[in-house]
Formats: sequence, C-alpha cells, structure tokens
Amino acid sequence: MNEYFSLKSKKVTYKWVDSPVLSREEENEANEYFDLKKSENPKNFNGKGISCKRFLVKGDSVELDICETDFKRNIWSRDLQKKIMGTQIIGTNIIFCDLADKCLYLDIRSSSVTYGKGSYGVFGGMVDFSGHLITASSDEFISYVISCDLRN
Repeated sequence: MNEYFSLKSKKVTYKWVDSPVLSREEENEANEYFDLKKSENPKNFNGKGISCKRFLVKGDSVELDICETDFKRNIWSRDLQKKIMGTQIIGTNIIFCDLADKCLYLDIRSSSVTYGKGSYGVFGGMVDFSGHLITASSDEFISYVISCDLRN
C-alpha cells in the first residue's frame, strides 16, 4: 500500500494495480462504440483516467485497488452497462465513508463538468440523494476533516 489518510478512525489505503484485460471481442466492441461516439462528437478524444478495480472493507480499514483506464473504456462500460471493475473513470469527485456515523461524505460535481452538474457522484455513476442529505458547504466540510485526528 502506498499512502493513506484517515477520517476519524477509518483508514483508507490504496495500491496501483494493472488495468483489467478485456477480451478481444470486448476490446473490438469498445473501439467500435468509441468510433461511433467520436462520429457524433468529433471533440471526443481518448484521454486517460483513474478507476477503482477492487475495494475491500476490513474492520476499520478500506483497501482500494486503483488502476488506469481511458475514456474509450469508460463510455463503453458506462453506456452499455458493462459490469467490469476498473473500466469506469472515478471522476471529479471524492467519497469519504464513515461507518461509525453511518454516512457518506460526497463531493458535489462542479458546474464545469460535461454531465452530472451539481450531482453527487459515486463509483459507477450519479446518485440522487436529495431526499436524504444533510448538506454542508465545502468550507464546513474541510473544517470538519481538519478537526479530525488524521494520525489514527
């Protein structure tokens, strides 16, 4: 494990792993789908991103296996509902999970993203938590994180 941070007594660790290997058929399908999307929007390009290939919760720790993916695999996997861990880009958001408080701390997507503006992002897509939210500003959230003892 490379690095970790702690939110209260929860420790999150991660390590870099290899990207998932697609079958030849899946790779061809992803290429064809990306070509179709590129023909619909010539501005699309196949940039790189980060994905979560595996996560494991063990007591007070959460282990993440992080890998590289690309936009081609991301839109193919997302749009065609493929259930292949490590293909979808995590995105412009962060998730903190506190099991003791039984809540998730979600970073709201900015107004500059292409889709999901103002939504709360989670691994694998956008979720509408509007009926279950206690909201706080970014400053309030940052103050809360700073007030936690990050050495545990």
